Amino acid sequence: MIIMKKKIISVLTAAAVMAACFPAGAAAAGTSSSKATVHFSAGTPSAFEMVDEELTVHGDLAEKYFPNIAANEPSGVSFADVLVAAHIKKYGESKVKNYLDMVPGTASADASGQAADKTQIKKLFGHTGSGIYFINDNACKESVSVKVKNRDHLYAGAGQSGRMNLGYSFFEKNVYSVKAGKKVRVKADYKTVSTDAQGRVSESKGSNLSNMKIEIIKKAGAKVIKTSYTTNANGIASISFREPGVKYISLTGNVNTANGQVALAGAIAKVKVFLGKTKIRKKSSSIKTVTLKWKKVPGAKKYEVFRSMKKNGKFRKIKLASSTKFVNKKLKSGKKYFYKVRAYAKTDGEVTRSEFSKTVGIATKKPAPKVTNPSPSSSGPVSSSSSKSSSSHKSSSSKSSSSSSSRNSAIEKIKKLFNLFR
Repeated sequence: MIIMKKKIISVLTAAAVMAACFPAGAAAAGTSSSKATVHFSAGTPSAFEMVDEELTVHGDLAEKYFPNIAANEPSGVSFADVLVAAHIKKYGESKVKNYLDMVPGTASADASGQAADKTQIKKLFGHTGSGIYFINDNACKESVSVKVKNRDHLYAGAGQSGRMNLGYSFFEKNVYSVKAGKKVRVKADYKTVSTDAQGRVSESKGSNLSNMKIEIIKKAGAKVIKTSYTTNANGIASISFREPGVKYISLTGNVNTANGQVALAGAIAKVKVFLGKTKIRKKSSSIKTVTLKWKKVPGAKKYEVFRSMKKNGKFRKIKLASSTKFVNKKLKSGKKYFYKVRAYAKTDGEVTRSEFSKTVGIATKKPAPKVTNPSPSSSGPVSSSSSKSSSSHKSSSSKSSSSSSSRNSAIEKIKKLFNLFR
């Protein structure tokens, strides 16, 4: 009985501790248990603060740094939480409040039912004044006290003091894909975004889509590299990149609207530039070498050559070639080898590889058989008549040579005697 009482007391004590540590509603909105991974970009009409940053955000950040807006925060992860996470990423935890400031909104809903600005941003990335906030290219009507979901694309634009009138620009896709050296068609659009004296946000679709400038952006440092393309009347432009890798584009410039000229700022699209596949065009071999030639790939810096002894066997990289030709030496004669090639490039520290070419097989040549000279005995027996004829010829030749020699000797002796009597 005593043991049973001790067990009950122990269980009750543990329950009390759990209740104290994890009060009711601990998993509800505004706690670290809520999280979402989003793509976030930010900037002004003249510069960028963050380019397509992937952030994993917990739902308690805004309340932690700005407790006075806690009552306005929705369940789960809010845009305000994302803004805090972005500032932590850029400046560090200790400096968030130096560059970001949020306060409860003061506006109420207007006659048309336009929602009140629950939370106002007084400072964003160090810029003071009004801003624009978009989730998947739709304006946040309640400022930043709105819920965001996993994989959402968010944009925060640091605006200007007082009432705001800006053009929020965006592309029809968040991600494009194109081969290096080829053109890709992009379509751009924009919305006019404005705020009233109380900070309430309104948006309207853009009408004049021509002459929007497309910027090429470098993610590191959020810098504009160049502005190379202009949209036509339908907001369309064809763009290309010579080098592979992940590129970023945005829209800038001024457009004319019914309310006057507005400056563009807005979403950033990603362009994945990949290397095309090469093709082995020529192959030849000798006794111990194989020579390969393949098609040049735009944007490729080098080529990786792989070899195997079997068509579907394990391939091993044997060469990183700087040209479109490779001579494989010191091979075994009369053997078949299989090859495949892929393009390679390294741009700003980022390595890109193409798909493999089709596999080709080629055999080294076999050496020619050796030719040996026949031995004297291999010509067969010599006939007796031939032998006799040969002997007779040799004897006759010998006798002729001997008589000629004797005759010459006699003549010499006569010459000497003649000389003595002169």
